[in-house]
Amino acid sequence: MNHPLTFFDLWNPYLLVILILLGFIYFKTLNKYTKSYSNAFLTVKRRKVLFAIALVFYFIAEGSPLKAYGHYLFSFHMTSMAIVYLIVPPLILLSLPKPFFDPILKKHSVKKVFSFFTFPLVSVVLFNAVFSFYHVPAIFDYLMNNMLLMNVAFYVLLLLAFLFWWPLVTPLPELNEISNLKKLGYIFAAGVLLTPACALIIFAKDILYETYLNAPRVFSVFQLLDDQQAAGIIMKIIQEIVYGTALGIIFFQWAKKEKRQDESVTSEMKVYEQRMENVKLEGK
Repeated sequence: MNHPLTFFDLWNPYLLVILILLGFIYFKTLNKYTKSYSNAFLTVKRRKVLFAIALVFYFIAEGSPLKAYGHYLFSFHMTSMAIVYLIVPPLILLSLPKPFFDPILKKHSVKKVFSFFTFPLVSVVLFNAVFSFYHVPAIFDYLMNNMLLMNVAFYVLLLLAFLFWWPLVTPLPELNEISNLKKLGYIFAAGVLLTPACALIIFAKDILYETYLNAPRVFSVFQLLDDQQAAGIIMKIIQEIVYGTALGIIFFQWAKKEKRQDESVTSEMKVYEQRMENVKLEGK
């Protein structure tokens, strides 16, 4: 290691305290809601577990050495981004019951704007377009050299990530929830839209980002071009794992729903046949 970092460079205890307080507030608030806000899959206990996992992932991405070394290694930076934008938002949305959003969406104007930005076509294109533009070398280097703009870009992308995941795991079914078939198409489209940015990074023959070209070397074993290619591969692999998991869950829920419907139809048919049999017996 050519550029040693201190403990406080590697770890962010302030973020840890904030996340612990946030978790405490969430658990206290969730306990106020009755079981009527649970369902067969998302019980109160499961919501708590999902929220806790989301906080752990967020801390790994933003408060651990992964974040610190992300200033020096592009592969670490992309891993952090993949966690924050592809893993944390769906876990958070799944952990939040409907009443959490009531104060926000009571105003018609707010609900109307929110409904527009969570409309599937808008949300999938907007997130992937901004994510791709973020990785245009000139834009990326400019943002990385301006702390304020970098933080603004981070939170804008985080907001867009939540909007992107909304149609798939919305806590409010009446607001832009889509059918299982459309969810499959949505995920497929998201994968296609993200591919060019990953491909640009993976197959580039030269170093794309001056930020990392001029950064101190923390691990001499990493070659810059190898690190850059690894960054694109890591992002694509995490995306495939997350989207593949989402597809599996959707297929499972779809099959389960179809099975319940088939059982309901079968039950109704049996009742009908029994009634017809009774009518025949009475006729005799």
